Amino acid sequence: MENLDDRQHFLHFSGSYKNGHTIVPSSLPIYYNSIGLGLEFSPSKRSHSSLGGESKLDQHLDCGICKNELEDPILLNCFHSFCSNCVATRVLDNDVACYSCNSDTHLKDDSQTTNDFTAVESRPDLLLQYLVSSNKPEIMECANCEEINATIFCNTCDQALCNECRRLIHSAKMFSKHEIVAVEKRTQKQKKICEKHGEEYIMYSSIHKNMLCINCFRDLDNEKRIECTDLKTAYTQNSTSLVEAMVSLENLQQQTNESIISISAIRQETINKADIEESVVMDMYEKLKTSLEARKDMMLNQIQQEREEKEQALAAQLVSLQSSLPILEARLLASSTFAKEATVFDLLNLGHHVTTQLLQLLDSPFSFQKPPPTQTSRDLTGEFRE
Repeated sequence: MENLDDRQHFLHFSGSYKNGHTIVPSSLPIYYNSIGLGLEFSPSKRSHSSLGGESKLDQHLDCGICKNELEDPILLNCFHSFCSNCVATRVLDNDVACYSCNSDTHLKDDSQTTNDFTAVESRPDLLLQYLVSSNKPEIMECANCEEINATIFCNTCDQALCNECRRLIHSAKMFSKHEIVAVEKRTQKQKKICEKHGEEYIMYSSIHKNMLCINCFRDLDNEKRIECTDLKTAYTQNSTSLVEAMVSLENLQQQTNESIISISAIRQETINKADIEESVVMDMYEKLKTSLEARKDMMLNQIQQEREEKEQALAAQLVSLQSSLPILEARLLASSTFAKEATVFDLLNLGHHVTTQLLQLLDSPFSFQKPPPTQTSRDLTGEFRE
């Protein structure tokens, strides 16, 4: 790995990853900084830079259910991740309801024959598993006194030491050129070894997406060997693909943010417009209410006035008729009695006089007057609208 082409501008970051040097193309840290993650490639602890003390990444390494650091994180279809134990408690009929968005994730069909925990384990979030495990501080014991309080590391000797042992055995002149750093800054020299054959990885299979030692490579069919590349080439290709994917994801994130801003603005505009329209409606209502109140009062006053005038006229007629009724009854009774009891001579002598009085009575103010007809129903609705 030391003979990488300078044109690739690879950077070495000494961290406490158990897989040795962290080697990334120069575009990766620049890209991380451009999107605001500010990642430092020393993941022996949560040392990602953050002005607020806790980095943006740290906020995503805690389980949303138990609120603790993710343990064996599980990835759901909605891309929310939780501890495997927390997810197992939410399995119902082979489905998992997301704690954050409540969307369902259907587990594999064969999980029906296993318990919930085994079914959940089939969906690990490898990315967050890597980040959680790599961000845990590594506790090292002093190579001399075997006390678990090593604070410094000699990259030359590849040994951890406590402060006291360094003072006693590592302060001599012969050690003056040794590279002494803090434990979290130590340079690891381990190399990736194939677990199956115990050989160092030298190749990468683009078909199976895994590293191969020489024996693994020999076990492959000839047509599959063609798809294998050396680690340097594979790393360049994978890192390029990763950066391209992150750029696309960043563009999607930016578009999403812009959509959120746009929709929020439209939503606020809708709210403001609705408030204005409500205000206009209320103003119109108040004006119409005032106008209708005035119209109502005018029409009620008019009706009341007409009623009073009619009542007075009818009351006067009623008094006149009631007062004339006894006179009419008396005259009618007297005339009827005269007509029955009068002799021929009495009728010839007084009949003309009685008839003349009756005719005069018919022409007098006591004569019957037919009351005026009641007015037909008025179009109050039309008058109210005017």
